[in-house]
Amino acid sequence: MNVLIIDDYESYGESLVELVQMLGHDAQYAPSFAEAEWLLDLLPFQVALLDFDMPAMTGPTIAANLVKRFPQIRPVIMSARPPDAERRAAIRDWTFVQKPLSREVLQDLFNDIVRQKAGFGLLRRGFFPILRVTTEKPEEGGRSQPDEGSPADEQ
Repeated sequence: MNVLIIDDYESYGESLVELVQMLGHDAQYAPSFAEAEWLLDLLPFQVALLDFDMPAMTGPTIAANLVKRFPQIRPVIMSARPPDAERRAAIRDWTFVQKPLSREVLQDLFNDIVRQKAGFGLLRRGFFPILRVTTEKPEEGGRSQPDEGSPADEQ
């Protein structure tokens, strides 16, 4: 994948470029949307990692502009602050990741995007890191039954 990173903290943006490249993807960095526009005209990006809090334009505002102009781009909003109700409303149904991003979270995010593009994205996960919760455990003989205290018990 080709990943665009827009973050006003240059050192963080550049470290994300290195991390994305370590995972085998291409990445470009820009400190603002205005400085990223020439990259958007030059390269076909599949993912845009966008800092929520930037001085000229917020990540969600950039995401809205991106998807209008480039519908193939998957915006991902990043922030060190967990989203409250107001920030969740601004993030809408785009993916959110909390900074600092770990290698594992980025890998899970990219795997999820690849699965969705391949048609396997049955469940849209809006917030990362992903917590995998299984409510069923295998019985002897290969059948499964709900865990005690699971939501299935309440039905």
